[in-house]
Amino acid sequence: MMNRYRQILALLVCAALFFAAAVPGFAEDVSAERPELPDAEAQAGPAEEVPEGKPGLLDDAALTGLVEGFLQERGIPPERVGIGLYYPETGEEWFYNPDTWFYPASVYKVPLMMILAERLSAGMISEDEVIAGLPLDTLFDYIIVHSNNDYAHEVRRFLGGDEAWREEAKQYAGLSDDYYDPDYMDYCYFTPRYITRVVETLYSDPERFPKVLDNMLMADPTHYFQQQPEMYDIKIAQKYGSYIDMQNTNWNHTTGII
Repeated sequence: MMNRYRQILALLVCAALFFAAAVPGFAEDVSAERPELPDAEAQAGPAEEVPEGKPGLLDDAALTGLVEGFLQERGIPPERVGIGLYYPETGEEWFYNPDTWFYPASVYKVPLMMILAERLSAGMISEDEVIAGLPLDTLFDYIIVHSNNDYAHEVRRFLGGDEAWREEAKQYAGLSDDYYDPDYMDYCYFTPRYITRVVETLYSDPERFPKVLDNMLMADPTHYFQQQPEMYDIKIAQKYGSYIDMQNTNWNHTTGII
């Protein structure tokens, strides 16, 4: 069963993993933002209906069992984990805790830089644009590949501030306004459903978002989705985010295209 789903993960194109480790480890962001998660019971989201004529790939019961067995073996509370998978060949989605709101750390830089990239492709800014003293190519490298927080804050200001860019980023997820918890606007919390849908948009129309995927392909190779040797030869465009909250719990997140 485990080998089968490792093979399936290699075929999946859009994925998100929000995860609280049982033991503190590497933390790339240290957040002073609201540390507590909303109360929510762990729940698995069934795969969406498969288009007629295409075989289904995602087995809801098997995937849920795989995840819950993993968590039980390691004593990890289920509510600390959120997963989203999307397989474009069939249009299937599968989720674990799909609508639990997590503070995403640097994963937020994906929709943030998608906004900037879309302005570039639409001609609203030029290739010669300089933000905080950096040309665009360097800016995308610093923020997506190296996850620089200071320059990400400069882009947030350039886009009109946190309320403005977070409102604009909603379009990439295609979810109704009443879906969003106030934590989305107030603290930049994401759900697995939200970020998976955002990455689906990035995958489906990459020319609309120049520079984003190219830099995600260079982000932290041999770690996160690519940490297993059998994944090293697979192209993975990913963005990671880690932080330690005020209770000293270490959170690790990854979203990407495999």
